[in-house]
Amino acid sequence: MEHPWPPPTLRLQRRVVRGSHLPYKLKIQLAAVGCSRRQRRDNRTDYMKTLLPEVESFLSAQPMRLYVDGEWRDAESSNTFDVRDPGDGQLLARVAAGDSPDVDRAVQAAQRAWRESPWASMPANDRAVLLHRLADLVDRHRPILAQIESLDVGKPLGQAQGFDIPNVAQTLRYYADLAVHTRRREPIAVSGFEARTVRMPYGVCAFIFPWNFPLLLVGWG
Repeated sequence: MEHPWPPPTLRLQRRVVRGSHLPYKLKIQLAAVGCSRRQRRDNRTDYMKTLLPEVESFLSAQPMRLYVDGEWRDAESSNTFDVRDPGDGQLLARVAAGDSPDVDRAVQAAQRAWRESPWASMPANDRAVLLHRLADLVDRHRPILAQIESLDVGKPLGQAQGFDIPNVAQTLRYYADLAVHTRRREPIAVSGFEARTVRMPYGVCAFIFPWNFPLLLVGWG
């Protein structure tokens, strides 16, 4: 089954934002912006009390390390940076601060994987199966991922759970189907010539993501 792009939920979100009347729930969220600092702090305290056990376990792993070449590693400099709640500035986590040597190591590992890993030689159909399986896992763990995304970005939990995380799964399914149905070579009708388009993978790429949809943008990348 092919999945359209953009996913239906993404198209729906665009229509809602462009409409002249904001949904009732969104009005409530906007009104909440005007609450006092103490109210925000109290709301956050209540929210932190309801963290899922998996989220508590994730946040307890301090400092959070870099994942490079199949292993969790500290930054070569051993430096870290703080991740703070955008709503009240309270500390959420400390994360390894990667620098140029860490980037070089990650790029070299990615290039080796590009040339030598089983993924590099895997047929498109098999890669699609794995991407769909990953999308299934995203759907299954939606409450956990949404809570982490909500804390990290500072957006309402309902938005992360109802929009961000479902679109991560939709994006993975879109690319899974694209890998199967896209033709690498396609003839072009040019009079007097034999012509074709040839699609070639770029290879290793690096991305700098903005703050607002980090997990979704990983899927896009």
